[in-house]
Amino acid sequence: MLPKISVIVPVYNVEDYVCACIDSILQQTYQNLEIILVIDGSTDGSERLCRNYKDERIRIVSKENGGLSSARNAGIEVATGAFFSFIDSDDYIDRRMIETLYQDLAAFDADVACCNYDFCDEQSQIIKEHAAAVTATAVYDSAAALDRMLLEEYYKCYAWNKLYKRELFQQIRYPEGRLFEDIPTTYQIFRQVKRVSFNPASLYHYRIRAGSITAGKFQQKTYDMMIPIRHILSESKSDTMNLGCMLYTLYFINNMIQGGVWDKEIYSFYREHMKHIPKTAFSQVSRQRKLQMQLCYRCAPLYRMVYTLLARGR
Repeated sequence: MLPKISVIVPVYNVEDYVCACIDSILQQTYQNLEIILVIDGSTDGSERLCRNYKDERIRIVSKENGGLSSARNAGIEVATGAFFSFIDSDDYIDRRMIETLYQDLAAFDADVACCNYDFCDEQSQIIKEHAAAVTATAVYDSAAALDRMLLEEYYKCYAWNKLYKRELFQQIRYPEGRLFEDIPTTYQIFRQVKRVSFNPASLYHYRIRAGSITAGKFQQKTYDMMIPIRHILSESKSDTMNLGCMLYTLYFINNMIQGGVWDKEIYSFYREHMKHIPKTAFSQVSRQRKLQMQLCYRCAPLYRMVYTLLARGR
């Protein structure tokens, strides 16, 4: 018999989307699932909709609101499966996702299996696919997996779109009360793996909606992004990882520009670390990203003007 896989779904005020999410899990071609719906203090009709399901594979955990990390951690604590997968409750997945990731784990003796994803709108219509840098399933050791994650030309640090061996979470939990909680957690997990596989098939459907966490404007908690970046840089001995950290810092700078904020210390941090990255390292990112990073490094006022104009035109 195939091993049980625990699918952990944090649920908070997503009554318009949660049924699409749950239905997509129930329809998986891989059937030996434990579906843990963590009701994280939801105040709309989400919990009622969850409790309407009668499938014996569904378990419901109800708790006070503590945020995404707290809900994921609560799911981890009660999960009994040999493998974990996390799905955000406003997203949905292809019916083959769990089976495909499990097969990749087995075929490549990997500890984590990742798949590609696409973006959909609030009506579940696919908008575009995340551009992956490979066209066939690739396998990386721990160091290469970290490089690929930080460069984001392959997969990202998100908790979702992945299947993990249970033992990876023996000593690891998501940091509670922070934004960008995926970055330090996925970094810690990838540090301890032997192999990570990446399948370029877009099997996870990420919904873009106005009320999502990532759709918010710059705020004080946006600085949470810089905590793991500084930590990774303090440990890194890789030019590629350093470049990846600067790419994340550029995302932070972009967020500042969007929010009408400019922190000179963050920009100085970016310039200081950028000047130590050799030119050869930039061959690992797309030409567009290389130009963005270099323009920001060389002329912040021009970069701010160009980015603002482009953002307005979206």
